[in-house]
Amino acid sequence: MARYFSYGSNMSVAAMALRCPASKPRGAAQLGGYRLGVMREGWLTLVADASAHVHGVLWDLARADIDALDRYEGVGERLYAKIKRTVISAGGPSRALIYLGANDGPGVARQSYLDDVIIAAREWRLPPESIAALQGLAGGAPCSGG
Repeated sequence: MARYFSYGSNMSVAAMALRCPASKPRGAAQLGGYRLGVMREGWLTLVADASAHVHGVLWDLARADIDALDRYEGVGERLYAKIKRTVISAGGPSRALIYLGANDGPGVARQSYLDDVIIAAREWRLPPESIAALQGLAGGAPCSGG
């Protein structure tokens, strides 16, 4: 098993059950040194920001599911790249795999995608400031990544 930190649509337990059926959620987690951004393609990414942090979900990612997740994230097409960073959860710090968008915009968030991300964030009871940050990406205005 590998650890995986999701901050977008993969926070959804139902979506991950379809994409990565052998993987299990561990719970809410936080990644420091980044903030949310929107790629030109309309998907979320992380943008380096020493004064910020992003809330998401930490998963035990089954090795059998890694290839499927790479395909979903468009790693082969260079839509996302994989990095490892330390995240903090109730269980303490963990080194986790994170998918980082190949570009940080500015972009306009795809509304149906963002709606799904907000639903998942609420299901995980992420902090109000995290929900507000996601809601702030809505509305069709370009969100600068850099």
